[in-house]
Amino acid sequence: MRTAVLRSLAALVLLLIANAQASAHPHMFFKSTAQFLFDEQGRLSKIRAVFLVDELNTLYTFAELGVNQDGDASLSDEEVNKIARNVVEGFGHYDFFTYLKDQGRPVALEKPSNVTVQLHQKRLGLVFLIPLETPIPLKGKTLTLQLYDPTYFTEISIDLPPMIVGQAEGCSVSVTKPARTQQSRQSQTLLSRLSREEKPDIENVGALFAETTRLTCPQ
Repeated sequence: MRTAVLRSLAALVLLLIANAQASAHPHMFFKSTAQFLFDEQGRLSKIRAVFLVDELNTLYTFAELGVNQDGDASLSDEEVNKIARNVVEGFGHYDFFTYLKDQGRPVALEKPSNVTVQLHQKRLGLVFLIPLETPIPLKGKTLTLQLYDPTYFTEISIDLPPMIVGQAEGCSVSVTKPARTQQSRQSQTLLSRLSREEKPDIENVGALFAETTRLTCPQ
């Protein structure tokens, strides 16, 4: 009986997603935060990006991948690995939604060295540990980090204050909201006309709606 109910729920989720094609971008909603990891030499060496998927799209993901069909509050190792593989492949097309810049210039990041998949009160939690290709000494510098989907299919908001971990004496972080410009308003109007299957023609449109975290370190 329980299995039949869960199958019906999965089918309902798929139907709701299909019927949402006429609705505006975005279609997924992530809560997020980030941690800046410093090494023993006081260099920024890794970014830990944390995403919490909305409940509806968590159910959609489970139905699409055929996992958590028992509907319990935990995932088996096999299910975790299946979700992680799918997520890494999908997020990898968009640099894992993680964009770090040094004075406006992109900082090269490696693929995640570790991916954590967990359930948090019926929501799928994803954590990417992303090494910098080359650790950066940050004395007297300010770096910016944005977590966003370039296509704006997914809206990502920062809901927990970013943190600094490790030897980063005197460094601080701050978060600013995106400016509401004429360009962003016009882009939002265009996005509102797109179905779930369509991608916007505006390159990197998600950056217009991204919050910015600034990491500032003193001289």
